Parts: sequence; C-alpha cells; structure tokens
Amino acid sequence: HPNQKVPGSNQTILEAANSLLSYANDVSMKEPRLKPVSSDNMKKELEFRIGIFFGSDKPLVKLVNGLGSDAAAGGGILAIRPDANFNEKDVDVFDVHEAQVHLLAEINAHKQPWCLWLQQISPRTEGTQEGLATFVEFVSGATYSKRMQKIANRVIGIDMILTGRKTFVEMFQWHKEICKMDDESAYNSTARIFAGSLGNSDGLPFTRDISYLKNM
Repeated sequence: HPNQKVPGSNQTILEAANSLLSYANDVSMKEPRLKPVSSDNMKKELEFRIGIFFGSDKPLVKLVNGLGSDAAAGGGILAIRPDANFNEKDVDVFDVHEAQVHLLAEINAHKQPWCLWLQQISPRTEGTQEGLATFVEFVSGATYSKRMQKIANRVIGIDMILTGRKTFVEMFQWHKEICKMDDESAYNSTARIFAGSLGNSDGLPFTRDISYLKNM
C-alpha cells in the first residue's frame, strides 16, 4: 500500500513518490532536450552494450509486439515494444535496469546448482529486484526526469484509485491533464495501473509498481 513506510525511513511510499516527483519536475527545467531513438536503433545499441557486458552469456534482444511496458526482461530475452517512443536516455535505463539487474540475476541463478528455486521469479524476489534496478538507474546516472516522473506518478495514481475509487476513464484524463501525457502514453500508463482490474469504481489497482520506490 502507498501508505506503508519505506523500509528504514519515516517516509511513506506515497511521500517518497511526491518528493521524487518534485525533484524530477525541477530537473526537467534544466535538462537538455533528449534525442529520439527508433526501436531498431535501440535494439542495435542494446545488443552492442550487452555483448560487451555479458560476453558469451549475452541474452537476446528482441522487438516484441503487444508488450504492456516499453521493455521487459526474462527468459534470457530483453524485449522491446517496437511502437514505443524512445529517447537516448532510455538506452541507458534499459541497459542497467533490464539487462544488468534482471537478466544478470537470472543468469547468476542458473549458474549455481544449490538453490534451484532462485531460478524462478516470485513476488518475494521481484519486489526486491525492481527496487534494486531502480536504485541502479539512479546511482549509475541512467535515469532522467521523465522516467522519474513516470515512476512517481504510478505510485500517486495507485493511491488515487485506492482512496478515491477512480475509474479507468478518470485516471486516463488525470494522466493527460495533470501528468501532461499524450493519448497513447496516458492509455498505456492507465492500463498498467488497472492491470487485471475491471477499471470501474469497484475495481482495485495493480499495486506492483509501488515496489520500485518501496525497495529502492
């Protein structure tokens, strides 16, 4: 729940999200304009970086239609949504978040013969991994203002649904008007928050995305 305390802190996850959003808004005023990157060029650059980092263990990079997010990692594959809008900093984010944390953890798990259960993704480990991956984005300098705003707004949106029983349409409008997203981005973000839900006032949000800040 967004009102849970961040481990080791007196701040709630929601308070941390609001602090991050305020910081990201300040950063966005000074940040240079980021160059767009096509999905094909994203794939090529990630293949190059992953090849250097992983060597003979390098996972595959694939363009995959119908992803619920811009990128996802698992099963030895870094999947990229070909119709998403990318920029030059997204290359850095996907490199450290998806490859150097999620895929590297997967490879390490398969290389050890003792705790075979580590080879399977579970809610107990996924939350820790998402927090670690987000932390690595920050300490490596990979993240950027729009990415931080997206992470913060997911938590704020989840809290709005839990406390105000907002509908899919209301959250879509919030993403457009308050978060200043275009129609496609607003729809994708709303769909992510309502994953597995009816999207009406009786529905509940998919709260997985609070783990990015909770476990960072």
